[in-house]
Amino acid sequence: MKLLPYYLECSELVIDSRKVTKNCLFLAIKGERFDANDFALEALEKGARYVIADRKNLEGKDSRILYVEDSLVALQELALEYRHTWTFPVIGLTGSNGKTTTKELIHSVLSKKHKVHASSGNFNNHIGVPLTILSCPIDSGIAVIEMGANHQKEIEFLSSLSRPNFGLITNYGQAHLEGFGGVEGVIKGKSELYSFLISNNETAVFHSDDPIQREKLEGYDKKIAFSTRSAEDGILGEDADGYLQVNWNDHSISTQLVGEYNLVNAAYAIVLGLEFEVPEEDICQALEEYTPSNQRSQLLETEKNTVIVDCYNANPSSVEKALESLSKRKHPKKLAVLGDMYELGEDSVKEHARIIVLCQELGLDNSLFVGSEFYNCGAESPNCFESKDELVKYLQSNPLFGALILLKGSRGMAMESLLDQL
Repeated sequence: MKLLPYYLECSELVIDSRKVTKNCLFLAIKGERFDANDFALEALEKGARYVIADRKNLEGKDSRILYVEDSLVALQELALEYRHTWTFPVIGLTGSNGKTTTKELIHSVLSKKHKVHASSGNFNNHIGVPLTILSCPIDSGIAVIEMGANHQKEIEFLSSLSRPNFGLITNYGQAHLEGFGGVEGVIKGKSELYSFLISNNETAVFHSDDPIQREKLEGYDKKIAFSTRSAEDGILGEDADGYLQVNWNDHSISTQLVGEYNLVNAAYAIVLGLEFEVPEEDICQALEEYTPSNQRSQLLETEKNTVIVDCYNANPSSVEKALESLSKRKHPKKLAVLGDMYELGEDSVKEHARIIVLCQELGLDNSLFVGSEFYNCGAESPNCFESKDELVKYLQSNPLFGALILLKGSRGMAMESLLDQL
């Protein structure tokens, strides 16, 4: 069944029965703890124009119920059908770290001249990417689609849905090592985006200082390169009172981004801004106006301390860069409060131990570590806590004042819950 004609009759596509609106298309997806087919008839009563359902006993119940074998597959096929109707360019991006920040910076810059549709939040998986595509207005000028993965072939699949005309990989890092099967698996999995671009003669945008990116694109002509090291024609960065300052051409851009590791993310936005003919002054203004959100490198002044809130996610690569950035900051009292890093598989003990040692090597001796993984490799240290409750008790007895604190951990650790103690 071709679903696109039904979708085009509707105002929007909804997968949450609580968000059903009049004239929408409700698509019933099964989750681990729920089955949205239970709400198919209720959605029609609330005003949905059609319902896509995959429970056999709903077939024929109502002429507005479109029965399919698998609702998730139907969602993905519908997104691809809709994508094929687009006449505007698509920018696809992936990487181990910085995907969402890079996407938002690109959106900020390109929006100075174009009507841009971008992924919402981190809608970047096998459900989020189709939803991003289907929420894109047909009169958009550019679409920016973030793609995430934790195993092989996922970026290949998401690229086949979003079909980017321009693509970039922020970096290769130690993220989702368990699912990818190690660092080499991460490189192979993320590079599936390059494979799509090359196979379809589309444009790769890449950081020429990254030897892996250079190698993967060697011999391919349709590419745009930039450097963050060349003093003559590169995009350079420096720490300016804790924030990233970007120096490019004759421009000095004062951003609200914390950490020089965000330079490459900003550089991608500059390069794509130039490619899509955004005036240089507008590019600078967009980068200066952009304010980090969603607990990604946000600088927060509490009653007691200054906290870099970077709680959205963590892996060994991103934690290492954040710690190095913290160590370079001019502040008399610096430390990190770090939570466990998830999905590291057999490398977990080694990587958590390495981060503890790295803090010591960088002079961040008073850093605190919480979670079973950190505790298992540093239980003898008074700075390692098995649970957040134990760490809270410690902080209540030993409060921190006047410190610059990096607060970071994997999303499941919900490290932001410690802010009341900092």
